Amino acid sequence: MSGDVLTESTGGALRDVVPFSIVATGTILTYDLLCTIDEEVEYVWKSRQSLGTVLFYLNRYTPFIDTFISLNLLTGKHSAQACERNFKVILWLIVIGTLISEYILCLRTYALWERRRSIGIALSIIYSGLFAAGIGIISIEAQSLHYEDPPLPDIPGCFMRSASSIVFIDYILILIAETIMVTLTIAKAVKHLRHTRSPLVVTLYRDGILFYFILLTVTIANVIIPVAGPPALINWLATYVPSPPSPLPPPPS
Repeated sequence: MSGDVLTESTGGALRDVVPFSIVATGTILTYDLLCTIDEEVEYVWKSRQSLGTVLFYLNRYTPFIDTFISLNLLTGKHSAQACERNFKVILWLIVIGTLISEYILCLRTYALWERRRSIGIALSIIYSGLFAAGIGIISIEAQSLHYEDPPLPDIPGCFMRSASSIVFIDYILILIAETIMVTLTIAKAVKHLRHTRSPLVVTLYRDGILFYFILLTVTIANVIIPVAGPPALINWLATYVPSPPSPLPPPPS
C-alpha cells in the first residue's frame, strides 16, 4: 500500500526522499509480481474463485494503483487543487488496502483457532472498533491537508503547506491489532507445535510471527515521523506497511 507523495519546497535532500521511496516501492512490487506470477496463475487464477481469491486479488493489485498514481504526481506538473484531490484518492486507497490486509489476517487467525466461536466474536468486536476509529482519524487527516502551487512553473511534484500529525494514532491502532493477532498466533503455535513438525505448519506460524516483527519496525517509525518529522514526510512510510504473506499454496512435492 503507498504513502505521501509530496515533495518539500525547500531542501533538495528532503525532496528526494519521498520520490526515491515511491520509485523503490514500484520496483519491488513489479519484481515480486514477476517472480511469483507463474505460481499465482497455477494456484490462484486456475483455482475455484471464492472470497479468498477475491481478497488475494485486491491485496495483490491495489498497491499498484496508488503507487503509480503517486509516481504520476511526482513526475508531472500539478496545481495545488490537483495534488489535494489526487492525494485524497491515494489516502483512501491506502485505507482500503490496510482494511483488506487486516481482514485477511483476522481470517487467518480465526482459522488457526479452528474457527472457535469465542475467538471469532472477540476479533469481530475488537477490529470493528479499531477500524471505525481508524477511518475517523483518516477523515480528519484528509481534511487537514493543504497544498501550494510549485514555486516555479516547471518544477514537478506536489508541495504540502500543512497537515495534521493525527495519523500517528492510526498506526498505534494497527500496532494494537497486530499485537492481538500475533499473541493469539504464538499461543496457538506453542500448543500446536508440540504435536506436529510439519513443514507447512512450521512455515505458517514462522511467517506470521516474522510478518508481525517486520510490521512492528515500520509501525514504530510511522508513529514517530508524523510527530517529529516535517509535514511532507507524514505518510512517507505508509508505502512500506507490508501486506500479509501471499496465500499461495505450496507446489506439490
